[in-house]
Amino acid sequence: IDMSPSGGWSLVEERSCWRCNRRRNKGRRKNGEKKTFKTPTFHAINLPNTLTHMKQPLVTIYSRTGCHLCENAENLLKPLESTLDFTIEVKLIDGNKELEDLYGQLIPVVQVNGKYFSHFRVDIEEFKSFLEKHRQHQ
Repeated sequence: IDMSPSGGWSLVEERSCWRCNRRRNKGRRKNGEKKTFKTPTFHAINLPNTLTHMKQPLVTIYSRTGCHLCENAENLLKPLESTLDFTIEVKLIDGNKELEDLYGQLIPVVQVNGKYFSHFRVDIEEFKSFLEKHRQHQ
């Protein structure tokens, strides 16, 4: 089965086509041997594209203006954004009373799709592991 990133139609060889299994079973010779196929037949079937149905994780970094730890966290995660296929969003808590009360001096706080990952520092290996576990539970 061809699961192309573009999605849409895929080709399935007749030997693996469930629609043809019934016809093939009826086509046995009297001595029980299978008939041989000269060339495989292909059927086009519409398969859902699993790559486009998976949502890209959103990594949110809660930050303050001029925070060196926040800049370090963003600089560590930015190169991984394309290779690990996620999106980074930086939210400044400056001037937002609710976010300042919630995160205060814990910044940078890193969340993946709203789930807490870490604060202060980001460990790359732990982040990769957390992201993989998150994808498995989507």
